[in-house]
Amino acid sequence: MNNRWVRNSLLYLVIIVAAITIFFMFSNQLDDSQEIGINEVVELAKNKSGSSKLEIEVQGDTLTITDGVSVFTSRKEEGSSVADLLSSAGVDNSKYSVRVKGSSGFSNLFGILIGFLPLILFGGILLFMMRQAQGNSNQQMGFGRSKARMFVGTKATSRFLTWQEYPKLKKS
Repeated sequence: MNNRWVRNSLLYLVIIVAAITIFFMFSNQLDDSQEIGINEVVELAKNKSGSSKLEIEVQGDTLTITDGVSVFTSRKEEGSSVADLLSSAGVDNSKYSVRVKGSSGFSNLFGILIGFLPLILFGGILLFMMRQAQGNSNQQMGFGRSKARMFVGTKATSRFLTWQEYPKLKKS
């Protein structure tokens, strides 16, 4: 009984952790940044004045722009370079700094696991349903269990053999 309770608790725990992980991955991150277009990033860089530079952090296709006071987010086109975009727009290199963040090894592994997560969840639910159906009262999945009873001789006996009856049985 205790082993079954632990197994079911672990299964529920895994399902809850997976649901929370999926929720936080797909929910919008709560931050104080304002989303702007890529043309507004170019305008910010052109109009930047003073000693501080416009800091642009690139992570994949997502840009995080800090102008010293405010934080903005933007997205660039896939395969395009922010430095090339700003230089082709005529922005001086001294007005901005670009920092590119690479992806960690865990993000690649996490991406693979996310691809297999629906398959894993479906398999877990199917396994859970099959295990529940194998209970004592529910015999839906009991097609592999034998219902045969042992017969001695030509008729079924409901009593046990005695030591005196055993040699007679062996001779016949």
